[in-house]
Amino acid sequence: MISYKQIYFSLFLFLLGPPAFRDTNHVFYAAEGQTDIWIFVKVFSYIIIFYILFKQYSYLKVTTNRNNKFLNFNFFIIFILFYLSSLFGPRPQYSISYTTLFLFGFIFYNLYLNLFLNLKDFKLINLIQIINHTLIFLIIFTILLSIFFPNYVSVVKNENFYRIIGNKISDFKVIPIFTLTISFISFLFLSKNILNINLFYSIISILALYLSQTRSTIFISFLIIFIFTIVFFKTNEKNKNYLNKKILFYFLILFFLTYLSLDFILSTFTRGNTVSFFELSGREFVWSTIINHMESKFLGFGLGYAVKDLFLNLPNYYNIASDSLLITKNIGSAHNFYLEFLISGGWICFICIIFIHIYLLKTSIDLLFFNGDLESKIIGTLYFVFIFIALFDSFAFVPTSNSFAFYWILITMILIKKNKIANENK
Repeated sequence: MISYKQIYFSLFLFLLGPPAFRDTNHVFYAAEGQTDIWIFVKVFSYIIIFYILFKQYSYLKVTTNRNNKFLNFNFFIIFILFYLSSLFGPRPQYSISYTTLFLFGFIFYNLYLNLFLNLKDFKLINLIQIINHTLIFLIIFTILLSIFFPNYVSVVKNENFYRIIGNKISDFKVIPIFTLTISFISFLFLSKNILNINLFYSIISILALYLSQTRSTIFISFLIIFIFTIVFFKTNEKNKNYLNKKILFYFLILFFLTYLSLDFILSTFTRGNTVSFFELSGREFVWSTIINHMESKFLGFGLGYAVKDLFLNLPNYYNIASDSLLITKNIGSAHNFYLEFLISGGWICFICIIFIHIYLLKTSIDLLFFNGDLESKIIGTLYFVFIFIALFDSFAFVPTSNSFAFYWILITMILIKKNKIANENK
């Protein structure tokens, strides 16, 4: 018998991590053969998720969705190149294990997609809300830990700002923008009541964004709020039922104009004046080094070890413009989702992931501009948020992260919505 509770529990477990309670001062090098109990916890959780999904899958007479044929073909090529690059890379055993863990995300996405498409009473908005509940719980949990156990969530303090990074507990730098997108759009267009859980979740998300001090996500959050507030007013200008929300927005605008100065906004975008407004925190050096290093190569170096290996023996980089020193041996990622595919799997791998995201971009544009219901607004916006973040961070490339799970679930939701619209138009 199909159990929604079990399916959603597996989703909760996938999104949650589970969190790794590792002290920030505990330096851990998996690529060097060091072991950590949390890796085994992660593998065990993936086995549980796979068991739950496969068990539920067996209860259904499942018709495999063919709409994801293009995506699956490209992902198939990517994984072949990942394994080949791992075999010929500097750490074959580690990279192959990493690739296998990465493969679980692809498997889960296909299982979730075919399960949800074949469940007759499935509602996509319920899935969206469950994702939101889970990530909000993780945000609150991380904030509480930052108070009592700051070393577990990488709390950075100085005279000018207080910042939570999240460490291995959560991707605190990015998940608040996902919850804000879901909560704020739901608050505007789902409920007529001003006091509801989506308003509360929006406030929690904004607080988390401020505490994360991540300029890219703060910038795009301002953009989302601005655009959808205009859309809300435009589409409901004659609707008296939304008068209370309009009053709230006018009050908030008045509050911001009265109490928040330009200095406060600039301080937020410069992390207490510790970085310049347009500074990329050394990313330009990381990106150019990776591209230059890959110019004469076909395959990559394998997952997990590639970036660390590349920068380990390079001299430290001094940024004249910002008068700052980048310690190269501390660089553990490409800080770009797409360049991670390049250095890990090679150029064809990089081209395949670009093709995948162009396809998803086109689908998301169709959802936003040619469909425009609540689910389409949320899912389409979430994808645009993701591809923007992916230009500056590569959290979703790490199988032990919340963003990794979110990435595969987001693809699942896009294809579910696409299939649903196609069936309605038949």
